Amino acid sequence: MTDSRLAAFALTIGMGFAVGPLAACRQTADVSPEVYREAVVAFHTALAAIDTSQEVLAREKLDRVVALVPQEPAGWANLGLLLLRQQENAAAREKLTRAAELAPNAAAIVRLQALVESREGNLAESTRLWRRAVELDPTDPKAAYALAQETERQGGKDADAEAQRVLEQLLTRSDSLPVRLDYARLAAKRGDARGLAQALGSLAAVSGAWPVAARERLAAVQAAAASNPRAAATQVAFLRNLLTRETAYRRALARVTTPLDAVGEPITRFLVLPAPTVAPAPPDTGIGFNIVVAGEDASSWVGTIAIHADDRETLIAATSTAIEVHTRPGWRIPLPAKQRTAPGDVRVIAADLNYDYRTDLVLLGADGLAFKAFTGQVDEGASVDRTADTKLDATTLRTPTRAGWPADVDVDGDLDLVIAPIDGDAFVLRNNGDGTFVRQQPFGPCSRLQGFAWADFDGEGVPDAACLDAAGAVQVFVNLRGGAFEAARVPGAPATLLAVAAGDVTGDGRPDLVGVTASGAIVALTFEEAASGAAQLQAPVWRWRDIARLPATPAGATTATTRLLLADLDNNAALDIIVSATDTQVLLGGSPYGFIALAAPIALRTRAVADLDDKGRLHLVGLMADGRLAVAENVGTKAYHWQRVRARAATATGDQRVNSFGIGGEVEVRSGLHVQTYPIAGPIVHIGLGEATTSDVIRIFWPNGVMQSEFLQKADATIRADQRLKGSCPWLFAWNGREMAFVTDLIWRSPLGLRINAQVTADASMTEDWVKVGGSQLVPRDGAHDLRITAELWETHFFDLVSLAVVDHPLGTEVFVDERFAIPAPALAPVVTGPLQPFARVIDDTGRDASAVVKSRDDQHLDFAGRGAYQGITRQHAIELVVPDEASRKGPLYLVAQGWVHPTDSSINVAIAQGTQAKPMGLALEVAGADGRFRVVKSNLGFPSGKDKSVLIPLDGVLPASGPRRLRLTTNLEIFWDRLAWAVGRPDVAVAPRRLPLRSAELRYRGFSVTAQQESAPERPRYVVQGTAPRWLDLEGFHTRFGDVLPLLTSVDDRYIIMNAGDELALRFTEAPAAGPGIVRDFIVVGDGWVKDGDYNTTFSRTVLPLPTHASGRYDKAPNNLEDDPVYRQHADDFATYHTRYVTPDARNALRARVPRQAR
Repeated sequence: MTDSRLAAFALTIGMGFAVGPLAACRQTADVSPEVYREAVVAFHTALAAIDTSQEVLAREKLDRVVALVPQEPAGWANLGLLLLRQQENAAAREKLTRAAELAPNAAAIVRLQALVESREGNLAESTRLWRRAVELDPTDPKAAYALAQETERQGGKDADAEAQRVLEQLLTRSDSLPVRLDYARLAAKRGDARGLAQALGSLAAVSGAWPVAARERLAAVQAAAASNPRAAATQVAFLRNLLTRETAYRRALARVTTPLDAVGEPITRFLVLPAPTVAPAPPDTGIGFNIVVAGEDASSWVGTIAIHADDRETLIAATSTAIEVHTRPGWRIPLPAKQRTAPGDVRVIAADLNYDYRTDLVLLGADGLAFKAFTGQVDEGASVDRTADTKLDATTLRTPTRAGWPADVDVDGDLDLVIAPIDGDAFVLRNNGDGTFVRQQPFGPCSRLQGFAWADFDGEGVPDAACLDAAGAVQVFVNLRGGAFEAARVPGAPATLLAVAAGDVTGDGRPDLVGVTASGAIVALTFEEAASGAAQLQAPVWRWRDIARLPATPAGATTATTRLLLADLDNNAALDIIVSATDTQVLLGGSPYGFIALAAPIALRTRAVADLDDKGRLHLVGLMADGRLAVAENVGTKAYHWQRVRARAATATGDQRVNSFGIGGEVEVRSGLHVQTYPIAGPIVHIGLGEATTSDVIRIFWPNGVMQSEFLQKADATIRADQRLKGSCPWLFAWNGREMAFVTDLIWRSPLGLRINAQVTADASMTEDWVKVGGSQLVPRDGAHDLRITAELWETHFFDLVSLAVVDHPLGTEVFVDERFAIPAPALAPVVTGPLQPFARVIDDTGRDASAVVKSRDDQHLDFAGRGAYQGITRQHAIELVVPDEASRKGPLYLVAQGWVHPTDSSINVAIAQGTQAKPMGLALEVAGADGRFRVVKSNLGFPSGKDKSVLIPLDGVLPASGPRRLRLTTNLEIFWDRLAWAVGRPDVAVAPRRLPLRSAELRYRGFSVTAQQESAPERPRYVVQGTAPRWLDLEGFHTRFGDVLPLLTSVDDRYIIMNAGDELALRFTEAPAAGPGIVRDFIVVGDGWVKDGDYNTTFSRTVLPLPTHASGRYDKAPNNLEDDPVYRQHADDFATYHTRYVTPDARNALRARVPRQAR
């Protein structure tokens, strides 16, 4: 059995289930096959929901499991874990007690019980339970390591010595670099010179492969230990920080710890009920193919195409005179005169280039390029030539080309084109989003390109490029984001390659670069992150692995004639390999002995596979020996199940951050314990399910980094997965006397690395942000005001200061903060006004009276401008406001606008800067003169800084002294107003915000809130946890450890907390004395810090580095080593005391075994 199939499993669930060796020693439970089958599906659906942060669904399914089979302890245990993650500790203890009664000797359940007691602060009981878990399973390093940590935490006279002894025993059973390091730390802490010397000696013995900086730090530890063992403890912490950055170290840590955000680990198999057979569905070795000739004329290129988003795939061929689309009735697109040549010249790229969910065609050949777009209905055969619209120069358009592929190279939401000229280096035609293209060369040189693959080969979350040249050599270019690539150090292939393709043939959940050699060997290039030995470190490496071999050497095979395709032809939930030159050979996957070859080759030059009749079987599409289009119809003998995923970006309008069909993303399907991963290379992804009748979860990894999950999809059906949107900035909750309720978002003014366009990064010169919290929104309890700040989106937050100020003002007045994002920023000061008053009339630019919509703050938002091509930008529009006659003409007046903005992001800004699209235009204020004409009196007013914000615009000196007073707010941004009002300024009322003492500040892991959004209203969270599993490709680097962080938040000094998605900052401020009679109390929350998002076009978006500083608003210096960062050098001790939690972007691996995301 080749190593490529070791991880290929499928869950077989039938009326007569099989019991494998794992279940043979378990007691038999008296359940009917129907009940058992339902319990199995519910159990595995719950596991998938837990792993993808959908804990509401997980609770529902686990409740069903314990109702169906109350004798199965795994259901009760996982329900207890779920409640523990939801911070319902008492309920968790109850469920885990029930599980332990059913399986008293199950170490996994005792571990969960220990976690509950630790959460409750019952350290003695927790320690006892960890010791019991070790006794039950002495081979479990996680229980032993947790026992050492809990013993140290419990404290006492001999606690540190006992913890050190536990680690010493653990090292005798399983060598581990993290355990060695922790042993050294404890020895230093205790002043145990002998133990420390022993630990450092063992570390030195394995340090040869460490990075230079780690070896230097080890020498510093040794030097400190020589004079004062206790002084070495800090140096050990710094050494740990250096090693934690290494993937191999984190993998070693994963063997002894559970990630901090996971709380505990679910039990993945039944403990009492028999386990379902875990085996692949057998390959359909009886599968056959009947060849049907579909074309009359010889063709130079054939393939399949789905013209519209929901169409089935149909045949398409390029003959010497036309592109023929084999719909019913069929129709032809005549070739341009210059391309009407003999067969063999014309090739076709089929892709949606203009985001209209219709497939466009690019014709390539010896005479250059031509662009065709479909219009009207497919059956009408309407198309139009768009070549001139591309604005490409004549030299590019006349370049003789051999092939091309669609790929969103700069990840800005539209598909670019990778072009392979007949001679010379490959180049990219960057799509500007407005029908024009620009020639670029972001990776290369790739000379005489013959094959190309676009997939995430290194697991970083963004597609990489693989190129095969005419000589059969491969190059891989790793995507650094923002349109930049770097050549990977890839070893030469074992032999000359004829063709390449992307697919997961090794079962590790990551696309491999698969190749076929001239001798018929199938090989795969993988990116492996394994450690070399228990205590040594090895950098991730690229390695070729043997996968299979064709039964015969491909006849007449060259890099120009050979095709390699990966697809599940028999639907048994395992990829098959199709190799074609003058004929086609098929290797069926899923056998426990590797791939099985079909007995005889198929007399077809296969070029594509597709389900042409919506019956769930993939047919082979290709050319006969004489060049005619033909189909080898799939005739199988096994009725295995299948699913077809149509991945679609959010909408054709209003987003455009992801190319329309998600090309470059991935689809991951889990049925039971079997996980399959498919790159998205076209509008339809076909997935075999074997004997499974549902998929527990389908996850879409969109090429912009956003992940989406769909549950319990029935087999033998098409699933349309529409992309969902992401948001921005940390969320502020406050205790209002009844519940923790959402108020608004915070520190909107200081985004790090936000791209204004393809070249320019915005400065973050304003780091302080004020938001108003109404008196009714923040009610004291237990002598304190309770605030929570949550990080729930694809961001890292840096909070240098958070404070709460009381603002008391007379009854009959209002206090506001101007919560605009504008340059220059509005003043940070409270503004006192009289009561808000409605305008006489509010009219949108369609002539509709909108006065009733914006009269009060009732969550009914004004929405009339429609949606543009890109999220956040629509048509230029205006709202007219008529000031009533009774409004005073003396003294100050304010326009008070309350609402929210749907923002752009870095990728959108890059995309719109490439073409002729309208650029974002902030608010402008216009006033009508005596002639009735409106003129701009204030421009560059910015926009609301997030959700539920107030904008204050002074009207002093801009209104006419007599006659009608008509105002207009204009913009092209997607701003939705809840209330538009005017108010009299009250400069005679002096208010002085009084800052309250910060009593406590705790950083902790919470998870992700339930959210809801109504039409035109912002997405708002509820303070209810929906899930705790990772949701984003988190920014890599050191974040602040959980616990007390108050010393980091009291002043603006670049000593900040660093928060990751899922974290919560719990703040308690001392309650202020009650307000006097006739006084109204409101609050202002002040935050100082930065937000850095993970958008692929945000500058340096992969990592936490470089660390921001108040010394400069610029963010354009590329990150280097942490130790070289100016902020680190100024506050290095904080990285030994506070910033010790190392986070990696590992949410993609949630359905599989994962590296520890948050290393201690």
